[in-house]
This record gives sequence, structure tokens and C-alpha cells, in this order.
Amino acid sequence: MKKKRILFLLSRFLDGGIDSVLVEYLTYMASQPQCEVTLAIGMNYDKLEVYSHRIPSNVRIVHLVNSSLLTKWRKKKLYSPIPFYIKAFDEALLNPIRRYIISRKIAQLAEQSDVIVDFDCCSHSFVKRINKPKIGYFHFSIKQVLQENERKRQRMQQTIECYNKFVIISYAMLEEAKDLFPSLQNRFEMIYNGINFHELSQKAMGVTENSLSDIPYILTISRLEESQKDVSTLLKAYALLRSKYNQKLPLVIIGKGKSEQQLRELTTELDISNHVHFLGFCSNPYPWISKSRLYVQSSKFEGLPTTLIESLLLDKEIVATDCPTGPKEILNLGKAGLLTPVGDAEQLAAAMHKALSDEEVIKQLAEGRQQHRENFTMEKSGRALLELIERM
Repeated sequence: MKKKRILFLLSRFLDGGIDSVLVEYLTYMASQPQCEVTLAIGMNYDKLEVYSHRIPSNVRIVHLVNSSLLTKWRKKKLYSPIPFYIKAFDEALLNPIRRYIISRKIAQLAEQSDVIVDFDCCSHSFVKRINKPKIGYFHFSIKQVLQENERKRQRMQQTIECYNKFVIISYAMLEEAKDLFPSLQNRFEMIYNGINFHELSQKAMGVTENSLSDIPYILTISRLEESQKDVSTLLKAYALLRSKYNQKLPLVIIGKGKSEQQLRELTTELDISNHVHFLGFCSNPYPWISKSRLYVQSSKFEGLPTTLIESLLLDKEIVATDCPTGPKEILNLGKAGLLTPVGDAEQLAAAMHKALSDEEVIKQLAEGRQQHRENFTMEKSGRALLELIERM
């Protein structure tokens, strides 16, 4: 049997939800005897590629740009501002070199492949002229990204047209796509991001080596980036949870990002700094999810948030903002977890209190999780992507 040679593209491989989901797909595809898998990463971020150890050994990994000179300032830019003149130098002189190298290497890899899966749609300009079946993946609310900007909508349409199929990761996003791009409806495919439940359960049994995990706590896992994640609303809700509802569980925050200092200062203003614990990045956060009393997400917008799916599969109490898109579908319209308006600390605090103390609500949500969680397994999602690939 001739193997299907699948080329996955990713612009950068870091510590986000997209990166984690990609590892799940790579693991599934690499386990299929009819598949031969290559992952091409735009730039080599060295030690910042924290999930690299999770990629199966039979997946070929290619970094398109390896030069430290060409990646130095992009690495620094991730977590701290860089001077304007350096930013201008990087963009004007180094970026054209990077793009030339990436374009040439993708073309070479495409010649060795049967199908291309661009997992963050950042390589559309490099693949649009390549005559191979191409799948693009989009992970965010399209309406939120475009913000009713017609020029952005036109550019997005040009991006979608680069691919034979364009995967949308929730039904809400699919409706957005059909509404915004009615002439391209036949290109859209909806596939939920899936998780390997068996592997997740095993990782959740790991050791945290932190005494905080031995007591009940509230948890959030998030990139600390206020333009999207809005952890500040969670901190305000947590302060209300303590003062108004007399709930004294500590709040544990796993993740890092450029808003961390701002959020630490807010805990001081709210007089909760002694009860909020910033743990930074954690390569195995699943024991923390498993041992938590409550998982909370306060985002302004999402695609299909991976940590909510993981919390659902690990049978945790969940409260999330009803942001576009993802939480409503993951939590089955509020039947598997409580939903609150975006940016409303009062209602978020009230829902957190209910999820911690209302026994009838807790029972109903537990039943809702059991009925709904099978929709987000990698067995189902991986099979859907593989069937799509085989149809092309």
C-alpha cells in the first residue's frame, strides 16, 4: 500500500493551544500505517519549542529558517518590546531573506508530499501557486478577527482561496464563514479539535511537585495577553468571590505572557496578591486540571479553547465567558459548564460561587459533561481529518 505523504506547516512552534492541538494531530496521523508525516516549522525557536518532546519520533521535523541571525529578534519580540529601529531593520532587511528561504524550502517539501495542511494559515502566500491538494486551518472567530473591516475581509477571502479546503473548528465559526464568504461555502469543513483521552488521563496522574496542588484551588491556564484572554476580569471576579461570597480557595494561574506584570499589579490593587499564584509555563498542566475544584476561563474571544476541552474530558467543574467562539459548543449551551457574559466580573463571580456550592447545579453539570465530551476526542477528530485528506 502506497503511503499518503502529509506535509504539515506551522509558522512557529511555541506553547499555545494551536501548538498543543497540532501535536495531537501529528500523533494520530503518525500512528496510521498509511501515513507518512512531515512537520515544517517556519523558524527555529530552539528551547522555546516546549512541546517538541511530544512529537512522535516517526514524524520528520524540518525548520525552514535556522539561522540565529534571522531568528534572534523574532524570539525577543515574543515576550518583550524591541526598539523601533531594530524592529524596522528586522522587517525591512531580514524578513525578505526569511521569506525567500521559507518559500524555496516549502516548494521543495511540497514536491515530496501528496497533501499540504497549513495548520495556522500563515503560509498561504507560499503555497497558493503550489499544485498540490491544500488544506488550511483557522482557529479563531472570523468576525472577531475581521472586526467588520472590508479590507481585512477581502484579504481573508484571498487567503481562503489559496486552499482546496478550509477547516473551521466550531459550528459557530462555520456559520460566520458562510455568512462572510457565501461564494466559498463549498471549501469549508468543520472539524472539532480533539484530544487523546487515554493519553490525557495518563498525564493527569503525574506529580506537580508543588504543595499548592494538595489543597482545593481554582485554576486558569492562559497566555497572559489581555487583548484576548482578559485575565483581569477573572481577578476582579475572584476578589468578589472572596469578599462577597466568602469563598477562600486560592487562585492558580498557569501561563506566561507580556501582560503578567500588569496582572500582578492588579492583584495588589485588589488586595488578593497573597491568594493568587502565578506559576508560569507548565509543560504538563494536566495534574493541575485534574486536582482543581474549578476551572475558569475569562476570554474576550477564542477559536476552540483546548484547555476547556481538556477540563471537560477530565470531568471538572467549568465556568467560562460566552465569548465568540467555542465555549458555548464545548459546554453544550451551558449544560456541561456555566457561561457568563464577556467582561462581567459580577456574573463571573456569581457563577464561580454556584459551581462551587450549589449541589443541584454541580450534579446537572456532571451529567452534561458525560453526555457531551465524546465529541472532542482525537479518535473522532483525527479520523475526520484523515477522511478529508483521503478525499482530496
